[in-house]
Amino acid sequence: MRRGSKKDISLVVSIISASFKDNKSTNFVTGNNTSKLPALVRYSFYKALLNDGVFINDDDTAACLVLDPNEKKISIRYLYYTLVLTLNVIGLQRIKEVLKREKLISKHQPKHNFLHLWYIGVIPTSAGAGKGTQLLQEILKFYSSSNKMMYLETSTIRNLPFYKKNGFDLVKKIENELPYILYIFKNSL
Repeated sequence: MRRGSKKDISLVVSIISASFKDNKSTNFVTGNNTSKLPALVRYSFYKALLNDGVFINDDDTAACLVLDPNEKKISIRYLYYTLVLTLNVIGLQRIKEVLKREKLISKHQPKHNFLHLWYIGVIPTSAGAGKGTQLLQEILKFYSSSNKMMYLETSTIRNLPFYKKNGFDLVKKIENELPYILYIFKNSL
């Protein structure tokens, strides 16, 4: 595993976009317009990069974005991508819906001392070969001395056994508040 840098943006956007194209949660944010997914991932990449939370496996087939919500760093590039996200991806007419989703998620996360595993993806041609498991295990080991819990959410039912197998426990199943079911998991590092 290696830490990602600015030069890895195309690689990470490609991996995450390909692996999240059928994800109900990201499709909700993009208004079910998969052509907007790369812009969403680009925003996420820069936000994670500010937290030193971009990780890539050794053969460039899997990537992960991790946030430390207590680390609030801002850059001009991040502000630019936030504006692009708001105007071109979410749209002003949908901002209230997306903010409601974010509020639902944060309601089930601690207020302090946790990490958010935002995205983890494997290029589809390498899916099922253990690449995601290996990367996730290396990330958990990397953060093990942080004394923080790691939280994540998923709307993809087939991912539930993956997270359980890797030591995550289901915290909440959000139903009836979104047009899809959202599962929130935590892992005590």
